[in-house]
Amino acid sequence: MTTNPRCRAYLEGFYAHASAVELSPSEPKGTNNSLRFPAIGGVSHIGLSVTSDRVRINLNNDNDLDRSIFKLLLADRDALDLAIGETLDWADTDPQRDKSVVRAARPGGYMSENADWPDQYAWAVGVIKAFDREYRARF
Repeated sequence: MTTNPRCRAYLEGFYAHASAVELSPSEPKGTNNSLRFPAIGGVSHIGLSVTSDRVRINLNNDNDLDRSIFKLLLADRDALDLAIGETLDWADTDPQRDKSVVRAARPGGYMSENADWPDQYAWAVGVIKAFDREYRARF
């Protein structure tokens, strides 16, 4: 896990929150500022990543070098944005990578006030559940 104590506290708090609402995040480990959730659809997974000023929920489509998963999701972009309740980031930033990512983000992050963290956690749980529901409905 990250060596930054505020980031570590944020991730540990989110881990406890997500576990309490019966999501199954990976335990915080390594040097990443992120948590991963179990695979959905066999080739994709959802992750939370946090920076000093943002919280992101990433739908990571692993083994998607041909972008077939990304293209199917993108074709339903408006419906997905509406179902997730966010204007999603559909930028395919690195087409050479073997995974594609669709992302929801909001201001906040580990340098925000600790009192704001529960609202950020609740937002993240809602987006994670919506990504999972909508992905499963399509694949």
